[in-house]
Amino acid sequence: MPSNNAKYFQKTRGQTAKFIIKPGSPWENGFCESFNFRIREELLNGELFDNLYEAEVLTKRWAKYYNTIRPHSSLGSRPPVPKTIIPRQAVTAN
Repeated sequence: MPSNNAKYFQKTRGQTAKFIIKPGSPWENGFCESFNFRIREELLNGELFDNLYEAEVLTKRWAKYYNTIRPHSSLGSRPPVPKTIIPRQAVTAN
């Protein structure tokens, strides 16, 4: 937390305080910084994109994986939006 925000918090102790994150400084937001690290580690460091369309397709695929399959430690090793609908074909096949 930058010193300006710490001083602001001390002045408003006991009251609801807003902390404004300046544009261009994502390191002040732990959630944003964590996501930036994950996308860099899991997607960007392992791919070389030949064109913009390929980058778009692979990024959408990774986002779907990140939100529906990949476990998140903050959620007790569960994905944020798990797949809960059983496809009709799987039900009738058994």
